[in-house]
Amino acid sequence: MGYTVMNYGAKTDIDAARYVLKNEIEFEDGPDRNRVLAFANVIDPDGLGYGFFTHAAVEVVRGKERAVTAFVVKQHRTGFEIGWTITPETMGPYETRCPAALLDMLTAPENPCARNFRAKARARAEAGGHQAPIFTMNGRG
Repeated sequence: MGYTVMNYGAKTDIDAARYVLKNEIEFEDGPDRNRVLAFANVIDPDGLGYGFFTHAAVEVVRGKERAVTAFVVKQHRTGFEIGWTITPETMGPYETRCPAALLDMLTAPENPCARNFRAKARARAEAGGHQAPIFTMNGRG
């Protein structure tokens, strides 16, 4: 898992998030597809050198099987440059400020890393954690 950087004229963090979600997570190939249902950007308050994290609820369809799972995208945007790395919840992302509204969209996880991520995110949200605005790929959700 690496960190990708490219020149792209995103004017806002929301534009940068949409670009990455559309080009790196969404796809359709016959009966199989990934489709972003909603996402939220969370500014990095810890000063780890990244601009923001994007939490996304993604519909994953493989044949007749359907699940909605979470992805966390660590991103930065400076001028015309954007950079990102993507972590699915099944790999146990450490960033857990996922808004409750996105957690509510997810189907039951089978993976222990996903269950752990969701439990931490839910506890943080219930304790008054950050509740960022929710967006769709076409506008505000």
